[in-house]
Amino acid sequence: MTVTPLSDTERCHAYVRFSEVSFEGDGGGTGVTARAPTYLENCRVTGWDVGALAVNGGWVYLHGGYIGGNGVGARYDSAYSNSYTYTIRRIDFLNNTTALELLCLPPNSYAALDDCRFRGNGTDVYNPGGYRIEVNNGTEVALSAGRDAAA
Repeated sequence: MTVTPLSDTERCHAYVRFSEVSFEGDGGGTGVTARAPTYLENCRVTGWDVGALAVNGGWVYLHGGYIGGNGVGARYDSAYSNSYTYTIRRIDFLNNTTALELLCLPPNSYAALDDCRFRGNGTDVYNPGGYRIEVNNGTEVALSAGRDAAA
């Protein structure tokens, strides 16, 4: 599923909010691609090459839920968005090859992991750009040294 803003509009204040939805894949493709602000609240994202993807113009808000059994659980590759938050809250990242990828974030942004659980992933956080990562409220995550993760 791809969330895209309307074209030819001067401003886009639209967003989409999914609550208690299961996005189940067969091992390939992308579960949710956000080209506009997209909320996944208490959702389940499983069985994708990439579970949730934020690209330029979009952002994925993760609040509550399960992201597991994917190649990449959630990938952020967005240099700009008209709306974004830093916090990923109460997400269970389980049994992904890579749980969270921070490939590109808007200027001065960072990732705040709040009460998240990382278990059974090949890599918990892949952070080649060295973006700041805050770990809060009981989150247990393996952050690699060097440019793979920054805390």
